[in-house]
Amino acid sequence: GVGVRLQLAEVLSDKGLVVDAQAAAWDGFQAAVRLGSLASVGPALRMVLLLGAETDDSDSSLVELLDGLSQELMVLDEYRLAESPPPEPIVAVLEASARALAVRQSLSEARELFELILLIDLARGAHWRLVSDLSDLSWVSLQQGDLNAAHWALQWTEALFHENRPAQVWANWASLQAGSGDFLAAERSCRAA
Repeated sequence: GVGVRLQLAEVLSDKGLVVDAQAAAWDGFQAAVRLGSLASVGPALRMVLLLGAETDDSDSSLVELLDGLSQELMVLDEYRLAESPPPEPIVAVLEASARALAVRQSLSEARELFELILLIDLARGAHWRLVSDLSDLSWVSLQQGDLNAAHWALQWTEALFHENRPAQVWANWASLQAGSGDFLAAERSCRAA
């Protein structure tokens, strides 16, 4: 999270590793922007500016730093207001790995990664990603034949959608219903999908 990155920046700065501290603070600032967290952006911004001045207080260096900060801040509202802001880099890597494992039919490993992604997104407050995370989890659970886990994930997915089920959710419901022997309901879900 942002707080951990800023704590790391403080520790590195205290040890005299100012360049590394600035990199950690910059990472924290970018993470705050990606999260659309105004409460986290302020402290991160202060730390980046403070450490930036310590590293190199020349006019050109500070102008370059301010230019980089301005570019990040310009997209803050865009990220905050978008329905699907970009994930943390580590989440994107884990997601790519999980999908690759699923394609290779390594379903238990894929499921572990999908569960980890869900936990990370919950912990960082990335609620806009939960529908996608739960949908992935329900799909891989269906592939494994774990109808209880699939049902749990689908119910939560649906609760987050409130009203409109997209085709992917209908298709997952159809698979779940077919797996539990309710072929009439599965057929209706297929039609809806």
